[in-house]
Amino acid sequence: VVNWSYAGREVSFEDLAAGGTFGELAAIDGARRSASVIALETNEADGLQLSSLTALAVVLFVIAFLINAGARLLVSRGGTRKRDGILRRAFGRADEVIS
Repeated sequence: VVNWSYAGREVSFEDLAAGGTFGELAAIDGARRSASVIALETNEADGLQLSSLTALAVVLFVIAFLINAGARLLVSRGGTRKRDGILRRAFGRADEVIS
């Protein structure tokens, strides 16, 4: 990820490894950015439509809300150990689905 100084020199901000991401801030707030991404070697890149990113954010919010609501219900019934186990299982499943 690079930008240029006022003197015209290239300034490198970050080297992205395989699987790295860029452009997420512009996708979130819709504003233009001034940095560029330059490939140093042949690679493959993929894009994500803003509508897909928005839908994913909504789904993850709903999942987090439901997990939190379930945990609160268990705590209100005095089951903190049950709550911790359910949260571990829920997040384990979420990791499997997301990865």
